[in-house]
Amino acid sequence: MFLTMLLIRAFDEHAGQARRDNKLRGSVHEYIGEEAIATGVCANLLTTDYISSYHRGHGHCIAKGADPVAMMKEIYGRAGGVCGGKGGSMHVADFSLGILGANGVVADGVTIAVGAAQAVKLRSEKRVVVAFFGDGALNRGPMLESLNWARVFDLPIVFVCEDNTWSDRTRTSSVTGGPGILARAAAFGIPCETIDGNDLHAVDATARRFIDDARVGRGPQFLHAKTYRWRGHLALDKGLYRDPAEVASRMADDPIARTEAWLVSQGVDATALEADRREAAARIDAAAAAAAAAPWPENIVRGCAGCGGAGMAVMTYAAAARLALQQEMERDPTVWALGEDLGPEGGVSGQYLGLQQQFGKHRIVDTPISESTIMGAAIGAAICGTRPVVELRYADFGICAADEIVNQAAKIRYMLGGQVRVPAVIRQPIGMRDGMAAQHSQSTEAWWIHIPGLVVVAPATPADNHSLLKTAIRSDDPVIYMEHKELWTVTGEVDATAGPAPFGKAGLLREGSDITIVTWSVMVPACLAAAATLAARGCGAEVIDLRTLWPWDREAVFASVAKTGRLLVVHQAVRVGGFGGEIVAEVAEHKFGSLKSSPRRLAAPRVPIPYAEPLETQCRIAEDRIVATAIEIIG
Repeated sequence: MFLTMLLIRAFDEHAGQARRDNKLRGSVHEYIGEEAIATGVCANLLTTDYISSYHRGHGHCIAKGADPVAMMKEIYGRAGGVCGGKGGSMHVADFSLGILGANGVVADGVTIAVGAAQAVKLRSEKRVVVAFFGDGALNRGPMLESLNWARVFDLPIVFVCEDNTWSDRTRTSSVTGGPGILARAAAFGIPCETIDGNDLHAVDATARRFIDDARVGRGPQFLHAKTYRWRGHLALDKGLYRDPAEVASRMADDPIARTEAWLVSQGVDATALEADRREAAARIDAAAAAAAAAPWPENIVRGCAGCGGAGMAVMTYAAAARLALQQEMERDPTVWALGEDLGPEGGVSGQYLGLQQQFGKHRIVDTPISESTIMGAAIGAAICGTRPVVELRYADFGICAADEIVNQAAKIRYMLGGQVRVPAVIRQPIGMRDGMAAQHSQSTEAWWIHIPGLVVVAPATPADNHSLLKTAIRSDDPVIYMEHKELWTVTGEVDATAGPAPFGKAGLLREGSDITIVTWSVMVPACLAAAATLAARGCGAEVIDLRTLWPWDREAVFASVAKTGRLLVVHQAVRVGGFGGEIVAEVAEHKFGSLKSSPRRLAAPRVPIPYAEPLETQCRIAEDRIVATAIEIIG
């Protein structure tokens, strides 16, 4: 343990100085002065156990067994780094050692750890998860939601709060209400204890007890370790907001010096300890030299998602999705679902009805109203080997989980160098539903299409909802799955024996020679009706249902435009910044010579969806508007 602490300190002394010398880029957060916590906790973990960390994560990774050479290459941004140079200092991870990653968003690593613990419990494993975080995390909603979540589901997780007094550049006590950190955990009924985080013996003994309790099924534990970071929040932060006398007095309580003194008192030869110091320094010097000499990564894209009969029956759009989930859960025991009111209620439109009775509460999980932690837990469980289906009820509520979706789910595969993928389905029903008004009626598909790393799906028919949901569940990347609220009760023929349908393949629903109409989701039936009306007037409209919005079938659209020479894109989402603009731009760039007239978009005005029926109607795109716009384009 003494050698481990020396390695951690030598590593961060080099990293901090290299950043101050501009040999490194970005943010470097030093762990100097806190080494006893990572060392004492991780000494009690197995290789198969998991840890999550935060932006001050070098120490945790080294204590868990990460190779200092690969770690150093990562913070230098070089090939051979633990994440292939794509993560950097704030995102070090090594999944072969159960290191789920340091995290640059305060408390988000904790929600992921909760999800990892959920996966452990789902598979009845004896693993333990440790979530490291700073004292500033206790004031974020996801942290409190995670404590509640871990207690509700009795998860095998140990929360380790490294209380170093400061939240970034603010004294934590000045922004924390109530009796303090320990009371937060106690309020949820979680066993908790405060210890001297600079006392290696105290950390080791308490961590061993808490980890053993979590491993044998006694639920979550909370370790509050009081310590002090010697340096500023960042390597370039001089810490001028702190009293120098305070810093000096706390530095005198050096966990490494305390451990060395104890070892000497126990008869350990001082020359052996000095040999440890030389070994640590030599290993870190060698790691730094190897990192500086390593080549830069070459491939910018690799590791990013989306960068590139007999069973026929009539059923509703909702029932078709329910059938797909049921079949996938029967096929694969790692598939499970989580969200609010999935059990007795079966979801907002019965899309989970009866599944909890069939598969049990551990696979159809009713959660607290905690969208950020629902999403974070799903991500943690996904990267630990399960396939969660996340129910966010409405796309509007997906915004509450946007941090986890954008900063975690979409980035983990790429940011951590392809070590792990995030096979999660994120169901966000989109669009208007009679009288639901502004906060339950949004179509947000363009938001997610914009984010690298996400797949975006928008099925229009019961048959597609059945087959595309199967594909989404089997996908190894996060899928934003956007069913439309007004399609839940629509019926259609579904082949119950059908397998997955390919992503990125549009459906040609009607052929025509005069105009191409591209659409998706709830606008598909309106466009088909408009095409029938146009045909009666002698105009041939070709209707394409994209089905998946990212990846989208550019070749099908290009081929159709090359034939018709005209394009109309129709969607229910707001026109400004909508995905229709991207489609028009791509056609203009690549098929300009085929166009006989300017391409057009038909979509909702840029206003919140109103409640009053006449006003709501003005936001809808109806058949007559599609017909009129198509006739204008054809001329």
